[in-house]
Amino acid sequence: MSGKTKIARPAGVAAVLAVTAGLSLPAALHPSTAAADPAPAVAEAAPAAEPAPNKPQAAKPAALLSLPELDAEIAKMGTTQVDVAKKIQNNQLSQAQQLVLLQRYLVERASYDALVTWSTQSQDHADFMQWFLTNYDMMTLYVTGGAPGTRSTQEGSVKNATTRANAHRRAFDQLLALCRKHGDDIKPVKAGDGRTEADRVVYRKMMVSAALGMDAATHMWEGNGHRPADPVVRYEIIKTFRLNHERYKFYKEEFDGLPVEEMRYVFENRISNEELPWLANYTLNYTMPNGSKPTEDQRLGAYTYTYTDSVGGQGFRWDNATFYNKHDIEVEATTLTRPANPQYKPEKVKGGWRELYKFEYDDPNFPNKKGDPFYLSYDILNEQQIAEAKKKGQLPIRLWMVFQRGGVCGAIAKTWENLNGMAGLPSTVHGMPGHAATLKYTLKENSVTKKKEPFWIIQNNVTNVPGAGWLETQIPEANHKMCGWEEVQENRSHPATNDHMWKRWGGGPYVLLAQEVLEDMDNYQKVFMLRALAETAKDPFTREAVIDVALEVQPANQDVELAKVDLLAKRAAPAQEWLTFADTVVKALNYQPLPMHSMLKLIIQKGGNELLAPVEAMRIMALTRDMQVTEDKYNQTQECYQLAKALLGRKDATAAKIELAGASGGKLSLGVQFADAPAAWEYSVDGGKTWTPVQQGKLAVDLGADEVEK
Repeated sequence: MSGKTKIARPAGVAAVLAVTAGLSLPAALHPSTAAADPAPAVAEAAPAAEPAPNKPQAAKPAALLSLPELDAEIAKMGTTQVDVAKKIQNNQLSQAQQLVLLQRYLVERASYDALVTWSTQSQDHADFMQWFLTNYDMMTLYVTGGAPGTRSTQEGSVKNATTRANAHRRAFDQLLALCRKHGDDIKPVKAGDGRTEADRVVYRKMMVSAALGMDAATHMWEGNGHRPADPVVRYEIIKTFRLNHERYKFYKEEFDGLPVEEMRYVFENRISNEELPWLANYTLNYTMPNGSKPTEDQRLGAYTYTYTDSVGGQGFRWDNATFYNKHDIEVEATTLTRPANPQYKPEKVKGGWRELYKFEYDDPNFPNKKGDPFYLSYDILNEQQIAEAKKKGQLPIRLWMVFQRGGVCGAIAKTWENLNGMAGLPSTVHGMPGHAATLKYTLKENSVTKKKEPFWIIQNNVTNVPGAGWLETQIPEANHKMCGWEEVQENRSHPATNDHMWKRWGGGPYVLLAQEVLEDMDNYQKVFMLRALAETAKDPFTREAVIDVALEVQPANQDVELAKVDLLAKRAAPAQEWLTFADTVVKALNYQPLPMHSMLKLIIQKGGNELLAPVEAMRIMALTRDMQVTEDKYNQTQECYQLAKALLGRKDATAAKIELAGASGGKLSLGVQFADAPAAWEYSVDGGKTWTPVQQGKLAVDLGADEVEK
């Protein structure tokens, strides 16, 4: 939409909604008319949410409406909620009407009172919130970008409304700081200002990604001697990498195409801001031990720079005094012994760590000289100070120390995350049983379609089998869960199956599901509006009707599937409705073995044991189907195949089996997962022409010799 469109609010609501395609910032926040906050030389925590002393508070922004006020607006969009849902589905709502639904979603989750408190702290806050709430593009990116914060923040937000509200307040603090400093980046493009419309789109995503993704946990991954990385500084660094993508070998094509949910991983990269320019320059100028330049895989490979340092149970240390000693840093250092290599002999390093790890480098974009804020040696500490800092968990460790000293799998995996994020590639550390690995996003040409398509790999994998290892890969170690998704079934004990019946295997494959859903961004956005609409319904039947529309719009969306499960369970829906929904899940999650497996297990748990036999049959057939995947249907073919194969290899993957006992007869028994379901069943030995009933609760029958023969 061009210009401004004003929509009158109902009587008694003093608000005018201005929808602008231009994304013009409020004058009070524009860099050219307001003093910008200077970027700190060293990473700092996000500004506090409390108003400055004696600073006058502002009036509530006119566009910030309560839930009842928003519901009244939504009621005007159609005769019923279902009517509005169909309009969403069929693209029949105006942009202004869509914006009201997005506002409703945000206000429900961030808390109206918390938003009012934040907005009235100052006129700057009020102006910003008015602009933000009436800005379709920024609102869409924020709402569809996921819950604010990294994993610990998000998990706390699920359990506690105050934590959730505070997470949004922090995100708005950070977004405001970004817009104050770099508002010109998202203004309408003008001739000669050095930007394209494509740049402007990416800058919007970058700002929202930084605001949503970064929190108190965004700093170097080891030790607590780091202040949280300032989102404004990180934005500036990544923007410089992108603008000079050829110099820094920054993956601009991949980065620019990311939705906020995935771009957040680049900003959540657990590294200090000041280390990013150093790491880029260090890797670009690195020489391999044999004197050659590294290949691109080697340049972004953790094992190029560090090594596994553990043997005989002996751990690794980054608290050696040589790392914090002025002489060792500036003049001459001594390399450390390496437990993993008993033959290693310490050597003298002329020029100290400064020379070996190139703390000074020639980069006009990031001037770096002795005494510069980006100097990477940290404070000079004596042994007593080192011991005290270590005891408090505040030893200021740097990545170059890890390169020098080595580490175990966690250090390797986290270094991979650092390297990938530096290059603009989403990456996040995931645990595996007794191990740490890294998931990495890239683009890969599909051999059938010849198109570049998003593709995820596991680095530092425990297996060399193509596509394997995903079932054991857990949810992200510290970064946010993509779309907030993971396994859904309750993890109950089941002695008959060694816990295989309800076991939660791992959350890694949900990155693959999220990737698939995020590629359908138009419908993904519609789902947020439909979920907001469903929450306005006064009765559960209307709410379910709206959720059913959402299922039609994007049936693979786990949030919608879970909403349907909840509604079916609350009204104790009959078995046939559960089975119809299970069939929808099987079709929607084609080539997503673990999410499909998990949702079907949940359906059995919520719908009752009478569903066990038919739903288990669906599950096993679907896993068998997924093993037949081809690249023209799904580009992560090996991952799909290996996941389905692994799930079919578990104890609950057999519906029934026959044990032959010689010519005299044999035994036909149900799979172990049916032990808790005392249902009647029947069997056929002639291809379904005739059926023999089995007494309820009986899990096995002895077959006669003639039946065995048949």
